[in-house]
Amino acid sequence: MKRKKHVLMIGGGVQQVEAVRQLKEEGWYVGVTDRNPNCPCKKFADYLITADGRDPESIIQFLLFNKGKSGLPKAVFTLTELTTTAAIVSKALGLPTPSVLGVAISQSKALSKLYWQNAGISSPSGVIVSKNTDMSKLLNKIKYPCVVKPDISFGGRGVTLVENFKELYKALELAIKYSRSDKCIVEEYITGTLHDANGFFSLDGKFFPLSVSDRIWSNKISVEGGAVC
Repeated sequence: MKRKKHVLMIGGGVQQVEAVRQLKEEGWYVGVTDRNPNCPCKKFADYLITADGRDPESIIQFLLFNKGKSGLPKAVFTLTELTTTAAIVSKALGLPTPSVLGVAISQSKALSKLYWQNAGISSPSGVIVSKNTDMSKLLNKIKYPCVVKPDISFGGRGVTLVENFKELYKALELAIKYSRSDKCIVEEYITGTLHDANGFFSLDGKFFPLSVSDRIWSNKISVEGGAVC
């Protein structure tokens, strides 16, 4: 007998195991995707789609070939940065989703900064640097300390707090190495507290707040040490 509630999660790493467990407790039929055929979520989920998280085409094709077994998912989500894939798969299945364009822009720090600047939204001052950037034209725009970070990356890899000019080029090299594009961002370093507000808008425009988190970070390295929600 098919379960009526079928959900697909993009990404099947160890941090996603608890989500699968809770969904199963609530009676959902749970699928996960991961490029690792032996990912941590495999033994907890009802099925695994072995596919790279940035390959929505393979995920969609798998679902269409196997829809007779459980029907198509009624919801698609991710707990990782793979939001563009989640949006594309959702759109292909006719599910409510943010615009693919908006999600793709949000995954690029460089594009996001350009859109914020053009819209007059306050954000840390900074510059976009690529492999071919003539740094001699940008050096007078960089103030220290600053933060150098990849344009598109996972898990904060390649982020460096730079104290002076001597450290800059090594940090740029590291950030571009970890970026999925050939770009990185150099931004002013701002001290203070960090607070995340989470929620969503329904199709009729109503806002549903979910949580406000006070995130606790190390003072020496870019590692989150905890959060109070």
